[in-house]
Amino acid sequence: MKRGDRKTDELEHQEHSHYHHGLVKFLLSKLKYPKLTLYLVFIALAYYFFTSDLFSKYVPFLVSHGYWSIFIAGLLFSYGFTTPFAIGIFVFAEPTNILFAALIAGFGAFLADSIIFAFIRFTMMDEFARLKKTKPLRSFDSFFHRCFSVNAQKTFLYIIAGFIIASPLPDEIGVVLLAGLSKAHPGVFAFVSFVFNTIGIFVILSFF
Repeated sequence: MKRGDRKTDELEHQEHSHYHHGLVKFLLSKLKYPKLTLYLVFIALAYYFFTSDLFSKYVPFLVSHGYWSIFIAGLLFSYGFTTPFAIGIFVFAEPTNILFAALIAGFGAFLADSIIFAFIRFTMMDEFARLKKTKPLRSFDSFFHRCFSVNAQKTFLYIIAGFIIASPLPDEIGVVLLAGLSKAHPGVFAFVSFVFNTIGIFVILSFF
């Protein structure tokens, strides 16, 4: 290839890159909640990957490493798109000490939840502030203020978040309640995440 042709190709590649970059920026500028939208898109893409044969063929390998497998399953338990694989590992791992296994997996799930918590706290709080001003959330907030005290509201949100975290439902929902809507203290979040994850995993290990 001649030198002039290479330069032409490089210029065309740069133009295409600038065009795609500009298109993405334009589309994001038209969205009211661009960060939340991107986050949901990434969840959808990750769900596609983790439900494909590319990932599922590694599940038997993950089960064969004892408590390390349990810890990895705990990490996977937190994310909605990997929860089915985590439950599969819990079911087939058959640990000798269920309580110890639940504590290890609960710690892994807490670490994964902490990533979500930090991500929301440091990158999405501006969008949650705008979200709270929308009519449905303002009506919901007004109803709660009329019917319950501030402490009762927080307790209710913590219980709902804890139930979601303990269940196979996506932890992202529970963490959003704690980090984005209730602005829970990191210590409270750590307690709720670890305790409820451990309880949920203990139930799965005991009865499935």
